[in-house]
Amino acid sequence: MLCLEYFGYHSRSFDRTIPRVPTQKYSFELLRQAIRRDATIIVMRSRDLWFAAVPELIDANAFTLNSWQSVYITEANCPKGYADIVRRLSS
Repeated sequence: MLCLEYFGYHSRSFDRTIPRVPTQKYSFELLRQAIRRDATIIVMRSRDLWFAAVPELIDANAFTLNSWQSVYITEANCPKGYADIVRRLSS
C-alpha cells in the first residue's frame, strides 16, 4: 500500500501555479508505476489536482472518498471501492 500527498500540508491559500518540485514529480512517477501494476488506488484528497497531474489515473483502478474532510476508509465513505480495498489488504 502506498500513500501519496499531492502537497505536504494544508493551506487555504494554496497556489496551483507554483512550479512542481522534484519530490512531487517523483510522487507522480510512483503513482504511474502503481497504475501500471494495476494497484488499488485511493484518492483521499485533491482529486482534480491528481487527475490533472497524472491523467492515467482517470481510467485506473482508483477510488475516491465521499468526504475529503474525513479521510477514513469505510464502506460509507468509499462505497465503490471498499470491498476491493478490504480484499487486497486481506490477501
